[in-house]
Parts: sequence; C-alpha cells; structure tokens
Amino acid sequence: MATRISIYDDNARIREALEILLRTHEHFNLVGAYSNTHDLLNTIAQSKPDIILMDINIPPVNGIEATRVITQSYPEIKVIIQTIFDEDDKVFAALCAGASGYILKNTPSQKIIAAIEEILLGGAPMSPAIAHKVLRLFKVHIVPQPNLSESYELSVREKEVLRALVDGMSYKMIAEKCGVSFETIKSHIKNIYQKLKVASMTEAVVKAIRERIV
Repeated sequence: MATRISIYDDNARIREALEILLRTHEHFNLVGAYSNTHDLLNTIAQSKPDIILMDINIPPVNGIEATRVITQSYPEIKVIIQTIFDEDDKVFAALCAGASGYILKNTPSQKIIAAIEEILLGGAPMSPAIAHKVLRLFKVHIVPQPNLSESYELSVREKEVLRALVDGMSYKMIAEKCGVSFETIKSHIKNIYQKLKVASMTEAVVKAIRERIV
C-alpha cells in the first residue's frame, strides 16, 4: 500500500516541486498540498496522511505549533519539518513539539525521498547540520541527574548504538560503524526504546544524556 503524504508550504514554487517529486514515486500517494494551516485538523481528517512535510514558517499557525497540534491529535502521523533556517531555538522547539524529522529546504530531492523512507523504517531523519545542533542543544538544555543508576539492562551493542544516537549519527552511519545491516540497527533501536520505555529517538537521547546511561 502506498504511503499517504501531505504537504504544508506557503511557497508555491517549493510546494509544486515537492508535489512533482512525490507524484513520480510509485510508493507514495500525495493526498494534499496546502499553502496554509487554516482548518488544519479538518484537512488532516479529510486527507488522512501517514506523513506530513511541514514548512516551519507557514501561516497562520506556524509549523512548530501545527506539529504540536498534529502529534497531540494524531500521534500516529509522522511530521517532517522543512525550513530554510537552522537556528538553535527552532530546532529544539520543533523536536519538543513532536517532529519525527527535521531537514533543510535545500536538501536534494533524493535525500528528501530517503528521509521519508527512513521515517517509514522507524528512523528520525535529520540533515547532518541539524543532527550536530541537536546534540549540542541536548547537552546545553538537559541537566544530568548523576544519582540515577538504573542500567535498563542494555547490552554492550545496544549501549554502543545509543551512544551513536547521542552523537547525532544516522541509522545508516551507525550500521556502517558497527559493520551490520540497517535492519539490525533498526532492531537494536527498537529494543533500546522498549528497555528505556521511550517512543522516539529524541526521547531516547534525552534520557541517555539526563541519566548518563552511556
């Protein structure tokens, strides 16, 4: 079954380029393209997307607030934030709002497709520059709690994978570093989420830093 995707972007040129890109992919079904976030929940209810590409500065409700509304009302929908900006506050706010990925608008077409595919595999795509910012932001904003000593029974390999996530590495990079397949890393990360009792990469990284797990 084709993945249903919606676009929210007030830039007509970018929106149309994304429409063309998604329509040429046989496994994607473009179910909506909007220039604003008016009546957001109603358009989502009608289009029923699996993934949303969300412009961070779209009016009248910006992409960060729109993402918060979407993830609260439809937690199963994955939101990829797109922006021409990479300011620290926007990165952190978007992830805290529940974004599943964050890429810059100058990301090449093939990497946008790769980001969507990574989301479908359980990943959390980020442009390299964004991943580095996320790591720095977490270390600045999260206060460690050294008195917590729970081990969560992570294996040596799981700790290695979690350390790599904390370092801002993508699933593909971790697989290459560990010398295993993408699917093996995906399985390790699924186990990590279960043991840490978290539901996303962001939560896992925050917990790892706060509790000094790795």
